Amino acid sequence: MVLKSEDIAFLWKRQMQKGYLKLAVLFALTRGSSHGYRMMKRIKELTLGAITPTAGGLYPALKELEDRGLIKGEWRTGKRKKVYNI
Repeated sequence: MVLKSEDIAFLWKRQMQKGYLKLAVLFALTRGSSHGYRMMKRIKELTLGAITPTAGGLYPALKELEDRGLIKGEWRTGKRKKVYNI
């Protein structure tokens, strides 16, 4: 089976999203505190679209990083947003 360049690019992008999402979160947080939605946009911008996180992928990654003590999340009153920082 010979893969087309579009198929290879799709597979590469998918693997990037899986393998580098936590690293991208940490990198995005070096730019300042952020809540989930803003972080999704920031990661997409910083990676030039190579990593485009979804809520279903981002929030488990944030929870794991928080559980490991690598980031800290704080609930902001009034807006019900959890803001993360390193």
